[in-house]
Amino acid sequence: MNQVTLCGNLGRDFQLSYTQNGLPYAKNSLAISKRTTKKEGNETITKDRTDWIPLTIFGRRAEIAHQYFKKGDKFLCNGEIYTSVYSDENGQPKYSWEVLVKNFEFVTSKAKETPNEQNTQPEPEIVYEGTQAPQQQIEEMAQIAENTTTITDADIPF
Repeated sequence: MNQVTLCGNLGRDFQLSYTQNGLPYAKNSLAISKRTTKKEGNETITKDRTDWIPLTIFGRRAEIAHQYFKKGDKFLCNGEIYTSVYSDENGQPKYSWEVLVKNFEFVTSKAKETPNEQNTQPEPEIVYEGTQAPQQQIEEMAQIAENTTTITDADIPF
């Protein structure tokens, strides 16, 4: 079973684009922060870590995410992990992963959170390298997304 559920803060507004067949898709990254504390002798060391998870949404869901979610908003989603394989400049295989979002929910907006809850680390730039074009990866993901059930305006809770 390939299923993942994530909750974090959006690194930017969703970037809406369209496949060659006119299917809308939106991309973003989700910041998931974790604070760890360990004791070294008499000292307590606290360390913050933020993982950035690339997200892609297709269809009407992509348009909704683009319209209603903004940078910093808390975002709860589930979907599946999609693996891309490409070759680097030396012909060596490289792998990248992202979450193909199937469903999402509104949690809270950045404006409603306290400053301590907002992510302060900058989002890393996601770069596609190698010979496989990002458009080819998007078309492959779109085929996967088309096999999911579609939603209508009646399915949207607002």
